[in-house]
Amino acid sequence: MQKLYKYRSLSPFLYKELFYQELYFASCPELNDPFDLNIPVEYNAKAEKQISSLTWLLFKNTLVLKEGISEEERINNVKYVKFVRDKKKVKCFEQLIFKHMITLKGDLPFIYKDTAEEAIRLAIEESGIDFTMNVHKLFKDIERLSNLFLTHSYVTCFSTNPESFLMWSHYASSHQGICMEFTLPHVGKFPFEMSGRREFSNGSIEEGFAQGTLTNYIYEENLFSVHYSDEPLSINFFDFAPVFNNEFDPDLRGLAKSYWHGYARQLQNLFIVKTNTWSYEKEWRAVEVNFEGPKEPEERIRHYPIEVLTGIYFGYNTPEIAKKRIAAIYREKHHHVNFISCKLSNTRELTYDPWQLEEE
Repeated sequence: MQKLYKYRSLSPFLYKELFYQELYFASCPELNDPFDLNIPVEYNAKAEKQISSLTWLLFKNTLVLKEGISEEERINNVKYVKFVRDKKKVKCFEQLIFKHMITLKGDLPFIYKDTAEEAIRLAIEESGIDFTMNVHKLFKDIERLSNLFLTHSYVTCFSTNPESFLMWSHYASSHQGICMEFTLPHVGKFPFEMSGRREFSNGSIEEGFAQGTLTNYIYEENLFSVHYSDEPLSINFFDFAPVFNNEFDPDLRGLAKSYWHGYARQLQNLFIVKTNTWSYEKEWRAVEVNFEGPKEPEERIRHYPIEVLTGIYFGYNTPEIAKKRIAAIYREKHHHVNFISCKLSNTRELTYDPWQLEEE
């Protein structure tokens, strides 16, 4: 068994989430830490042969394929095609990029965009290339793709501590909200509930009366303990190159083949590191890695089986009317929940007492 806690603000949405047993998966722009997943791409190549994955994307962004192409663009395309067909010239060009990257990096731990861009421009100049390579567009495309992967993956967050004064302040409407207690059957696994298709066994909608069954499925997702570190995070372009270069691959987008699962785990690992400033949160996360493109907020709602919700803590500023409304939800559902009310002691610490809904 494992107990995890989720702080929630008091809002009209809260009652709906409780009634329908909803957990929302947030995108990184929705997280409250501006540095959370604000991760740059770095270009530290371990071997010269890796450079080809960068030049492939450079060549792709240089070739102009559109209706109404100008004469200047047509001539640039012709020179581009002639260059990429000359394997010796391409190899020499990639060797120069690698050499300049190593030189410009010096003793620095990482190579970032500006350094990588400078290395490519120096290689273009030394190679005597007589057409325009769209270096600016290359790095804009990499920025777009890295943002795509990060902002289109989602997390839902928990804590191991239901008694954090700061978390009550930050995540529970300044102690007016609640903290939900989940008791999980298996450590590191969160159970979710999914409804199958409804099947009628008697009658129909047209007849005005029908009986049917709705099958529910329970499945578990991995939970990850957040690591706290002030070491800088980055995405190495060359380690992640197959993802950058295969944006529209259906197997990548659907994670349909095991080949892509390792890259999903790499991305997943980025979601479970935060700076030491946040270590007091003692956070755990469920992560949904997504290469398919953006999901609407309603597509990021999952449902948990009601049995795993075992307690609700009320903040010391939670209005009594809100407590009663929440308790009424579980009375209607015939589900027992331990209600606990926070109080502020004379020593300015939180204390906790059982709370019961009084019959009127």
